[in-house]
Amino acid sequence: MTFKESIISVYIKNYSNFHGKASRSELWWAALFYFIVSFAGIFIIAFIVGMINPTLGEEGKKQMFDYFSLFLTIIILLPAAAVNTRRFHDVGKSTKEALTIFVVYLLSLMFIRLTRVGAIVQTNEFLTFMMSLVFFISFAYLLYIYVKKPVQ
Repeated sequence: MTFKESIISVYIKNYSNFHGKASRSELWWAALFYFIVSFAGIFIIAFIVGMINPTLGEEGKKQMFDYFSLFLTIIILLPAAAVNTRRFHDVGKSTKEALTIFVVYLLSLMFIRLTRVGAIVQTNEFLTFMMSLVFFISFAYLLYIYVKKPVQ
């Protein structure tokens, strides 16, 4: 599957399709497209914010980037879950397993400290450590499924 076919398949034809199968190339091309859109959006927003109001300050710029990230996440969450589920089907796993691992991965991500300020969900250090462990295990399992050969 080519880059263009993957984008059309994931983000247009199968936006919320949780049935069927998705090849490795479909999943990875869609992920590449998401990263390209993310980085391009960040640069465009930085350029626009700098041109419109150069005195906005760091907090205002951070807020603009946060809004863009939230907007992109809302748009991308459903097709990401759908292509993830279809990829699980391609390797012989169930929809329930696919969605469970995907949700555990996303929820555990909220507990990891990604910035100087901290995580989205503030907890004690032990729970943060445990959720980080859950995150890395679920991430490793998702990567394993993403690179696994399809079941014949």
